[in-house]
Amino acid sequence: MNPKVTRLLGLFLLLLIGFVMFYERPKMAEELTAAEAEKAFLAVTRQTVAKFTIQNRFGKFVAEKRGNQWYILEPVETPGDWEQFESMVTGARAVERGRVIVDETAYATTDLTAFGLNPPQVELRFEDLAGDDIWLLFGDDNPAGRAAYLNWSGANQVVLTQRSNRNRFDSQLLDLREKHILPFDLDQVQQIVLTHGGKTFEMVRNGFKWQIVQPGRYMGDASEINNILGTVRSERLVEVVAETFDDPSKYGFDYPSYHLTLVDKKGDRRSLVLGKSVEDARLKLWYAHTSERPYVFQVEPFMTDFLTIDLSDIRYKRVFEFDRDGIDRIQLAYPDSTVICHLENNQWVVDAPADQQVSSSIVGQWIDRVHTMAVEDFIGPVEALGQYGLASPNLIVSLWRNEQLVREVSVGEKRQIWYGQMDGSPEVFQFDSGVLSGLRLPLVVKPKLGTQLGAE
Repeated sequence: MNPKVTRLLGLFLLLLIGFVMFYERPKMAEELTAAEAEKAFLAVTRQTVAKFTIQNRFGKFVAEKRGNQWYILEPVETPGDWEQFESMVTGARAVERGRVIVDETAYATTDLTAFGLNPPQVELRFEDLAGDDIWLLFGDDNPAGRAAYLNWSGANQVVLTQRSNRNRFDSQLLDLREKHILPFDLDQVQQIVLTHGGKTFEMVRNGFKWQIVQPGRYMGDASEINNILGTVRSERLVEVVAETFDDPSKYGFDYPSYHLTLVDKKGDRRSLVLGKSVEDARLKLWYAHTSERPYVFQVEPFMTDFLTIDLSDIRYKRVFEFDRDGIDRIQLAYPDSTVICHLENNQWVVDAPADQQVSSSIVGQWIDRVHTMAVEDFIGPVEALGQYGLASPNLIVSLWRNEQLVREVSVGEKRQIWYGQMDGSPEVFQFDSGVLSGLRLPLVVKPKLGTQLGAE
C-alpha cells in the first residue's frame, strides 16, 4: 500500500478514536444515566435519603441518617450498619418492574388485600431531605410462585417483580445494626492495655513504633501489635444477647477473662471485655460487651485465640539490628575453623581461609541478613549458658568498624534447639532450626591463575 495512503488511514483512525472518546462516549454515558434514571422509578438516592422505615415479618425498624452514619431509632436506639442501609437504598432504586397486573384504570376499585399489599409483606418508606415520603410495597407471591406483587408511591399500579427483590429487604434487627464490636481509628490509638490470665501487657505508641512498658520495658513488634488492633477493629459480633444488663456475673464480666483498653491521642478510653464462654460448649462463643455500647453480645472463639498473647509475641524480634554503614571486618568463628574478611578499596578480601575468596555483593547481603535476623522466642537472662549450648558456641559472628566491635552474636545448640546471645549479654534468645545455614558465608576457591571472582 502507498505509504501516503497508509498515513492518511492512520490519521483518519486517530480522528475516529478521538471522536468516540471525546464526543460519543460522554453522549453514551449521558444516555446510560438517563436509562438508569428511567429504570430507577423511586426518586430516592443515597445522597438525599434522610430516614428509612422497614416493616416486615420481623417487625418495624426505623433508622435515620446523620451525616455519613446510620442510626436505628426503633425498636432500639443503636448505630446501624452503614453498608447494609446504603445497599438497601440502592437496591430499592434498582427493583425491577415486570408485567402489569392492575393498571391505572382498575386500580381505584381493586382490593389490594388480594395481592398481599394491604397490609404488605414488606414495606419500605423513605423520607428525603425535603421531608417527602416515598414508599415501596411488596406483596404475596403470584400463583405460579415465581414472582411477587409490587406497588409504589406515585403509581396506581400493581406489577410483578422478582421474589428476590422482596426477600432482600426481609431483614432482622441483627442484620441492620452495626456489628463491629469496637469501632475506632487505628491511627489515633496511643496506648493499649490488655489483661488476661493474670497477666497485663501495656504498650505505648511512639510515632510508628510501639514501646512495651508492662511487664517490662522492651521494644514492641509494631506489625504484631497493629495486627491485634486491626483484628479487634474488623471483628464482628455473632449475636446480641441482651440490650442491657444488671448482673455482670451472669456473663462473667465481674471477673473477665480478657480486658482490652484503648486510649487515643485525646485521652479518650474504649474498652472491650470478654467474660465467660457461652454455656453451649458446641458453639465455643464468648460473652462480651464494650464501653461504647450498652448491650451484651457474643464473639467467635477466634477473638480469644488472638488476644491470648505472651510477651514474646509482641516483642520486637529483630534484636540484632545495628548501623551497617562502614562495617569493614567480619568474622565467623566455628569450633574447627574461622572465616575472616576485611574491606579493602571497596572490595571484600578473605583473610582466612587463605585459599578462598568471596563476592563483595555476597558479603553485603550477609551483613543485611545478620542485621534483619529475627528470633523465635525470648528465654531471658541466663547465668548457666551451658544448658543452652552457649558455653561452647557452634558459631560466633563478629562485625567491626574501624577496629571497634559493632555486633557479636553467639549461636549454640542444646537438644536440637538453637539458642543465641548478643554482645556478651546474659539475655538468651531462641532461633529457628535454620539459623546456621542462614549465617553461612558462601566462599569459593581462588582461581589458580590468579583471576578474581566477581570483583565489584
